[in-house]
Amino acid sequence: FFFQAEDGIRDVERSRGLGDVYKRQFICCLYFIYFIFADSTIEIHGKISDVECLKQFADSMRPRGYLGVGKVDPDYAANYKKIKEAGISRTGYMIPCFRCGNPSKQADELIKATPDTGRKFYIHVIAGQWGDDKAANRRFLLQLIEEIDTQGFVAAIVTNPFHWDYVMGAECSDFSHLVLVNLDPDKDPSCDDFVPFGGWKYATQKLYIENQAQCGVFIHRLSSCSGPVSYTTLTLPT
Repeated sequence: FFFQAEDGIRDVERSRGLGDVYKRQFICCLYFIYFIFADSTIEIHGKISDVECLKQFADSMRPRGYLGVGKVDPDYAANYKKIKEAGISRTGYMIPCFRCGNPSKQADELIKATPDTGRKFYIHVIAGQWGDDKAANRRFLLQLIEEIDTQGFVAAIVTNPFHWDYVMGAECSDFSHLVLVNLDPDKDPSCDDFVPFGGWKYATQKLYIENQAQCGVFIHRLSSCSGPVSYTTLTLPT
């Protein structure tokens, strides 16, 4: 999103000079820079020992809940509980195990390990974790999402054009109604380089840094994307 400063800022009690207007515009620009480039979320894997330390990186945390070997992450429940008790916004993410089969069971195991209700699970769709049959991959993902939905949770997707094409097929747009995180670890939090794929016209977040060691764990850093461009007039307090 973009902030558009007001022209001719007025005060009913006294008129203001250009210095006041420019000062407000400068402050507005600082707000713009903060909201565009501040991390909104971190994904976490490893055992959390200092959740307060992690709060400096984002206002929302997403611990890894399910491993690609077909089991719940052994640190997940404890990590999730620490984040929840700290009053931090939280979701979870999973790496499904296609070769393990039974996607409904995998979703159920993750949900049962989650000390919360009605949250969102981010499903990583990454080449190497799935089979060679794209139609079978789609059926697996659909069953996984249906089980998550049936139990009152919400599914979202983490992937990029390469992985999506490799796993599901570039023509597959069956899941474009779900929230998308664009996996693009180029170390740039800007979402301006997003290229539509899989029926998604924009991403809600960008995973721009992978496996960064912080506070005794590894984190993925995510920035917020604006989606469709909107213009907002920001009036700063006097």
